[in-house]
Amino acid sequence: VGMYKFSNHGYFSIFANKDSIISLKSFKYELDQYKLVIDNTIGISNEVINNEGILTVHQGDVLVFETKKD
Repeated sequence: VGMYKFSNHGYFSIFANKDSIISLKSFKYELDQYKLVIDNTIGISNEVINNEGILTVHQGDVLVFETKKD
């Protein structure tokens, strides 16, 4: 649970370790209070569209992978 800031240097994939509620702002694909469940693939391959993207985990536990852009 918390708010996390990311730069626009890579691609991001977000997976739920357990059912979670998340929001994404300033990402290509934004979410608002979205219920992310363990087998959901909606969090795969996203990117920050401005200088800074914000992931808010309102409830639950998520795992974030960042891969660098070319």
